[in-house]
Amino acid sequence: MAQGDPPDDVRDASAPDEGGTSQAGLLVRHERPGDAAAIAEVIAAAFRGHPSSQGRETGAVARLRRDKALVVSLVAQTNAGVAGHIAFSRVIITGAGGGWYGLGPLAVAPSLHKRGIGQLLVRSGLEELRAISARGCVLLGDPGFYGRFGFRPWPGLMLEGAPPEHVLGLPFGKDEPAGEIAFHSAFYEADPTGPGGAAAIRSADVTPLPPGDSRCPSRSGCAPAFRDLPRASGGAGGHRCAGTAHPQ
Repeated sequence: MAQGDPPDDVRDASAPDEGGTSQAGLLVRHERPGDAAAIAEVIAAAFRGHPSSQGRETGAVARLRRDKALVVSLVAQTNAGVAGHIAFSRVIITGAGGGWYGLGPLAVAPSLHKRGIGQLLVRSGLEELRAISARGCVLLGDPGFYGRFGFRPWPGLMLEGAPPEHVLGLPFGKDEPAGEIAFHSAFYEADPTGPGGAAAIRSADVTPLPPGDSRCPSRSGCAPAFRDLPRASGGAGGHRCAGTAHPQ
């Protein structure tokens, strides 16, 4: 949490005596007041041109911050500045009760990929969730990357419009995540400059591209994201691949 008074069960990420996790000249710490612009730059650069992106990740984090819903917001910092960021926010899983959190977005500056920054951010964030007695974490992402942290698909764990093999959960106890996931509304609000302008675009609005379709850069099959939109609404149309950005 970067601003305002956090709920009792959330650590104050702007506390002056906050600690951090270091790794070879890299510090992972809580977001501080004044980090927002640098975080936005890193997120925008990390997702720019990525086939999994709708270009709305930066806005989603800003809205989570606005709504005081960034339960855990960590940055990776080098001597040159902010190198990466990870966000966690509460989710609702139908029938599962409270205590579940969603991971995302995760972003690392493109020039610093393949240095373990993304992995360190994920591990640090999960430690934060365990410290506030979270029941577990869910996400939409690449099982090849997130599987190394214990995430995997679970029978009955669903996200509207998403391939089940990319809907991943990590319980911290004996509870098995099952039900429909609803992320914070910040993820569903449209960015004024994003696809579709002011109109919110839901993932269920289109049919996924099948594996091997030449319109999918990864050729691995796509989750629905947004449809071709009328020129009047400012949309150029497109699709979103099933995987998400996963800097390492």
